Amino acid sequence: HVHTTTTTTTTTTTTTTATATATTTTTTTTTSSNILSTTTTTTTTTTTTTTTTTTTTTTNLT
Repeated sequence: HVHTTTTTTTTTTTTTTATATATTTTTTTTTSSNILSTTTTTTTTTTTTTTTTTTTTTTNLT
């Protein structure tokens, strides 16, 4: 069996001082697939500019 899990997290933070408005957008996408199933979960939360993207891929052979 081959089991591969890929998790990608992207966080974008933007601050506009002139209007005192802070907007933070975080998008997390997790895809897990194996012989039996494929599951994709996407969570987006909108709540100051920094963008961070982290991708982790793990493959297990069992």
